[in-house]
Amino acid sequence: MKSHLENLINIESNSRTTEFNSLESALLNKLNTSEKGASLGLATLGNDGKLNLSERPFQNVFIFRPGETSPSYNVFNNWTNLVTSLTYTKGLKYIQLDDTLQSVTIPFDISNLNECILLPRYKKETHLVVNFTSGFKFIGLPLEIIGLRLQFSSRIFDSTSTNSLSLTDSILEYTSSVESCIDIVSGNFYVFLKNSSIQGTNKTVFSVRSNSLHLYAISGLCNVDTSTITGLPGATLNIFNQNANYINQNSFLGP
Repeated sequence: MKSHLENLINIESNSRTTEFNSLESALLNKLNTSEKGASLGLATLGNDGKLNLSERPFQNVFIFRPGETSPSYNVFNNWTNLVTSLTYTKGLKYIQLDDTLQSVTIPFDISNLNECILLPRYKKETHLVVNFTSGFKFIGLPLEIIGLRLQFSSRIFDSTSTNSLSLTDSILEYTSSVESCIDIVSGNFYVFLKNSSIQGTNKTVFSVRSNSLHLYAISGLCNVDTSTITGLPGATLNIFNQNANYINQNSFLGP
């Protein structure tokens, strides 16, 4: 009886080993070498106990940390390098801004962030201040801005088609009297405010030509400062208060 049972166990063990080897071989053949991440598909740990950089799984979070002395993987101390890395990633991306070492200043650049959400690296009691160097421009606005105080001193965007700006728990602050912050040349432009505000009294944040600006106050306390929107003949401003405490301070000037 014992001999019979041992024989059955050996047969089952050999059968399962054969099946496992066959499955392993099939998987290796189906994966391209570039997709395996490591030789034979086996991940390895470095001396720090972490996966080697080349073997770490894909992720869509990019951290901008000015003052970082040892940037690695998805942590950048150089804005240009971060933006370059964005181009190699498809789909939705998150840019987390980190001021734990230095204040956050975005250098002069022309950036397309139309697949990105901007937000702080860590939750803060007050807005994380992000200063954009004069001359910085977007060729594609972020999908959403969360928990930030954005400070601009020059025009950042020329809208020539349908575009939108979405602020959540954020502030857009504009300080220049020389030109508008966002020039709406053609097409419709949508602004979505969730507990957010546009600041820059008597500074033109939105310049509307013979087209439309649609402003949605969605939730929380929303505010648009006095005289921050100007319009040429034929320009239209539509304000929609969907459930917010919206303070309308006569922000539209124009014929």
